Amino acid sequence: MSGNLQLLSVPQLQRMLGATEAQVLNLIHKGELQAVQMFGEWRVEQTMVRALIDRLYCRATSSYGSAATDDGATQATDSADAQHRGVRLALTPQQERIAGLLADGYSTTEIANELHLEVSTVKTHISRVLQRLGLRDRQQLVAYIWKNASTR
Repeated sequence: MSGNLQLLSVPQLQRMLGATEAQVLNLIHKGELQAVQMFGEWRVEQTMVRALIDRLYCRATSSYGSAATDDGATQATDSADAQHRGVRLALTPQQERIAGLLADGYSTTEIANELHLEVSTVKTHISRVLQRLGLRDRQQLVAYIWKNASTR
């Protein structure tokens, strides 16, 4: 066990998860993200964030592309399996850049400024990335990207 305890603030969590302050606080209050209050501010240990990302990723991949059979068992569809194996092939280069910046903690506005795009264009790209990967929200996208970091 290392002695390096890294406590993250709510703004840091917002950047890491691509979430609003309200969404981060909701995760804390619902108990999905264990936190402590220090001097009136919430702090979360980095390993707790990694655990949350793992849980979000597991939810995204276990619910994506599965269909119930008559006996109640689930089977992943071929298209879901193919889509997860070929994530780099599924996204355009621009979508990959935007997803990468999102995973690095950039806001939609910051991504638009960085890539010289309209905010609405960035939002459209993010929506299409979520749709192509079968993910529900930005948090699942960030979790998915972190889990597949070797493909970035």
